[in-house]
Amino acid sequence: MSDKKILIVTGMENKVEQLFRKDFNLHPKDMLVLKRFEPTITNTSCDLMRDIIFAVHQEEVKEIVIVDTKSNQEKLEAMKLLLAKQHENQGFSKKIEQFINENTSNTDNSDTIVQRIQKSVKIILDHPLIPSHVHVKGIYVNKDEDVKEIVEI
Repeated sequence: MSDKKILIVTGMENKVEQLFRKDFNLHPKDMLVLKRFEPTITNTSCDLMRDIIFAVHQEEVKEIVIVDTKSNQEKLEAMKLLLAKQHENQGFSKKIEQFINENTSNTDNSDTIVQRIQKSVKIILDHPLIPSHVHVKGIYVNKDEDVKEIVEI
């Protein structure tokens, strides 16, 4: 059993926890999992960043891993389109779209998933309330090919 606690920040994919237990040989006691519809950190004061800071200090987290998957991003885009279509006839489609865009990723839409993970890792590393001994890395999982691409900064 490891004495180091790992915080895994991920989308709503259920298989991510299994991946870490199996591929990284982690015991459930050593893992904290923070699930979000979009595991991208948009700025230093967003809700996700605050949750990460609390977890690091309250649970004595030694490593943070940002995990995103191709399928999670596809589901998020589909949800945005569905909400916009549902409200199109009611005259407030633009307001709904604006709200969704403001409350999901504030990153450039042309960014790839890997680039968004890299930006999130950098925001965490640069945050003054994250201790310097906490290791941070990102992992991109391409579900189509089951290829794990590790993105580290």
